[in-house]
Amino acid sequence: MSDMEMLFSDAPEDDLDIEAVKKKGPPNRINDLNYSTWMKYQKSFFRWTDVQTYVEASIQFFTKELPREGESSQTLVVGFDGYEPSENIGSREIIRIPAITAPNSIQDIKSEIIDSSLDHAILDLRALELSLDKASESILLELFSTLNLKMRNLAYFQLLLPENSPSDYPISWQVSRLGSGIMRLRDERIGILENGNCAYSLIFQRDDEKTKEELLFVPISIASNEKRKFPGWTIPKPPPRNKNEILHPAKYPETLIELFVSEFSKPGDLVFDPMSGTGSSQLAALKLERKAFGFELMPEFASIANKRIKSAHSGSLFDDVVIDEDLIVTADAIAEESYKLKPSNFDYVVTSPPYWSMLRNAGSENQKNRRDKDLKTHYSEDDRDLGNIEDYVEFIDVLVEMYELIGRNMNKNSYITIVVKNIKRNHTVYPLAWDLVLKLAGEEGGFEYVGNTFWCQDDIGMKPFAVGTHWVSNTVHQYCFHLKKK
Repeated sequence: MSDMEMLFSDAPEDDLDIEAVKKKGPPNRINDLNYSTWMKYQKSFFRWTDVQTYVEASIQFFTKELPREGESSQTLVVGFDGYEPSENIGSREIIRIPAITAPNSIQDIKSEIIDSSLDHAILDLRALELSLDKASESILLELFSTLNLKMRNLAYFQLLLPENSPSDYPISWQVSRLGSGIMRLRDERIGILENGNCAYSLIFQRDDEKTKEELLFVPISIASNEKRKFPGWTIPKPPPRNKNEILHPAKYPETLIELFVSEFSKPGDLVFDPMSGTGSSQLAALKLERKAFGFELMPEFASIANKRIKSAHSGSLFDDVVIDEDLIVTADAIAEESYKLKPSNFDYVVTSPPYWSMLRNAGSENQKNRRDKDLKTHYSEDDRDLGNIEDYVEFIDVLVEMYELIGRNMNKNSYITIVVKNIKRNHTVYPLAWDLVLKLAGEEGGFEYVGNTFWCQDDIGMKPFAVGTHWVSNTVHQYCFHLKKK
């Protein structure tokens, strides 16, 4: 393996879609990497090792050594003490500026960089003390405006934000909001650290066709005095899905849910899932001696879930708990009258909503194996199905309305965990996870933010999205954010 390939060796070889990368692809317009090495960098989470690896891999991915005849590419590196350009960089020009620690630090970029000259920039903001105040808002807006002047059109730049512990509020969400009013937010890569924390690497792109918007910080309610021990990230190893489970197009593993049920509830508590699917939440709750209840809009999935639960609790030699009633009822979680069916107020809620209409996107329907086996690639054709809402703003509003309704049926100071991921559609990022938190824990929301756990899916093969043309990651991390009822 070459030095260059070692920089990108986070993903094991068998994670790659080898047949796809063997095929001749389009001309490589971004970098000088082969397709196999390109795809390894497209994984949306990575294990943090050191500054040298992170910076060098990023420069090699987002630049060509000679992008224009007779000219080397020009990358701005801000901060990153310990980074030294190696022979892998070749003739690329690296401009070094000290870390930004105060507003006057941005003057170095203004004075030393010619307008529209940068092919790439990578900034270390870990030394900048950021908070949800006007001072941080002002310096970040100035930074984005300055970079927008200094970058070539369609050039990429990255921000590395301070390390987050699981219970810290990720200010990177609000940083991305500010920046997306000026430049195009293209993605995020999540650096997972051995201490259980995470670091956000946000990716933006200058685009002359981008319509400018004034997007500012949004106030957020953050739970105080929380001493929870949930991890910042987890890589569960779920067993293979059985023939009934695989009928559902988007199932999370019981092992993941057990982690949260253990942390946010106690034996005897009532655990609720408003979109139960094939019953993963209920099975996890029952295994940990909680009571379980749920709704499921589609009778087919409700029937599968109830059969799984009864089969797992049929009074065997090793299980003296017999369940012969349906714990999951066919009901619409958005309808207020459905909650008349609940046995009592909920002590803990865990759920995963549809990821907007993502399962209907042309790019999402590459689930060729599911189609070949005549399995569902989306939930239903029902008008009540949230996955069938086309407008993103309407989708968010309906989701928020549902979670606020659920909140009114939760005990005070109880918790809810929502499993969701941000969405890319038509080259636009829709930060579904962030938008939900900003609404539910905003000034008018009924919840407080407690923390987040990344579900990192290390068992998904990589696909060559946009290889040769532009940056599109394989999104293989999901948010499991935790809120507390006010």
